[in-house]
Amino acid sequence: MKTIRKMMCATALAAVSLNGMAQDAPAAPAPEKEQKAEAPKLDDETVKQRVGYFLGHRMGQQLAEIPTFNLDDVDSNALLQGIKDGLNNKVDDKMKEVEPALDIFRQRMDERYEAKAEANLEAGKKFMEENAKKPGVKTLPSGVQYIVVKPGGDVKYDEKKDGDDPTFKLMYEGRLIDGTVFDKSEKPVEFKLQLIPGFTDALKAMPVGAKWTVFIPSDLAYKEAGPGIIGPNSTLIFDIELLEIIPGNSPATPPTGGGQQITPEMLQQLLEAQQQGAAK
Repeated sequence: MKTIRKMMCATALAAVSLNGMAQDAPAAPAPEKEQKAEAPKLDDETVKQRVGYFLGHRMGQQLAEIPTFNLDDVDSNALLQGIKDGLNNKVDDKMKEVEPALDIFRQRMDERYEAKAEANLEAGKKFMEENAKKPGVKTLPSGVQYIVVKPGGDVKYDEKKDGDDPTFKLMYEGRLIDGTVFDKSEKPVEFKLQLIPGFTDALKAMPVGAKWTVFIPSDLAYKEAGPGIIGPNSTLIFDIELLEIIPGNSPATPPTGGGQQITPEMLQQLLEAQQQGAAK
């Protein structure tokens, strides 16, 4: 049976770094017009509410990483008591024997995960079969389907010219077949070809300047390892606009916003960053 990933439900406030404070030569005070506006004054109750919500939101984000978990799976009063006891470094004697309960919990999560993986796989297969019959849908040799939204020019990826390690500059949006958006670039981002296979196939086939809607079956996406809201065996849809191909001898620059290299690990980091931003 496929076991769920071990999760750490820890919460922490981000550290605040103080920059530009040279010890030997303090910078002169900025002109008054350049000084930041004074922070709004908050009463104690508002501070407690907002920080409490922030910490709870962060914990919720981490609990959401347990596949198929929902709040009904635990006693909310016991959860709150556990937080209080953890802060006070004490353990309720009744709760010490937790392993039997955790075993049952893991089994339930595994069963749900497997059911979700099977349901996603069947839904994805049906979607791809029906989608292939729609007007304008084309299929690459790998099985990736696409619609040309904008044709672009004549320049495509050429291994002889671009090398085996080129950089692709693009804009994109990723969503599930139910329309849920799980990733979106806000500015042009640069990717190497260490991506999910279906995304790589599309980039290699697209002309520069083109915009495609790409449909990637689960076996060319994350298979059973879909991170976060993507989930196991999910068929993915991407809107991709290819802006430039930089030959392999030109190093990629780090993404400047709204995206990361699409591997399970990097995508998960992006999703967490976006969720943290929404919590602020």
